[in-house]
Amino acid sequence: MEALSRLVVFERECLGKRILKGDVIVSEESTLESSDSLPATPDRGDADVAGEIRIDIHAYDEAEEAIKAVRFAVFTAEQGVSLAEDIDGLDDRCVQLLACAGSTAVGTARMLPDAHIGRIAVLAPWRGHGIGGRMVRLLLKIARNEGHSSCYLHAQTHAIAFYEGLGFEAVGDEFIDAGIAHRKMICRF
Repeated sequence: MEALSRLVVFERECLGKRILKGDVIVSEESTLESSDSLPATPDRGDADVAGEIRIDIHAYDEAEEAIKAVRFAVFTAEQGVSLAEDIDGLDDRCVQLLACAGSTAVGTARMLPDAHIGRIAVLAPWRGHGIGGRMVRLLLKIARNEGHSSCYLHAQTHAIAFYEGLGFEAVGDEFIDAGIAHRKMICRF
């Protein structure tokens, strides 16, 4: 997490500019105060816990360890996806998001240069607090600012309603990826 403190934090108005590797963007919904004193897991009664989560953009090599740890916990340990299927060699070409509570990584997501959003993962104790939605909305904003007219993702079928709530529309037939049922979804701007 030392990389978090070494990186430049952009102001909200810089979101429209090209994002350079090594820079960090703090989403406009983030609250930087008091994030270092958060507990390792959220209090389920705290409806505003997502507001205390910092979501930053990283170059993959600067946050690789934290990104892999979150993805391993969610995709491999929980869902049985092999490491070979998760680690696809594309991460260094992606916009990488890392959601942190203080110095604890609790979520991650990425977007490829063609506006394909993927690898959205939030640790189980932190789900239900809007962290995943905030990461997706930030990636959508970045894609729009980079001139894309839409984004797409491959949603696990149990999460289709979640993505519909973020403006995505399911298209095409269900398919199996890594042993899990998915559907392609598109969000047009």
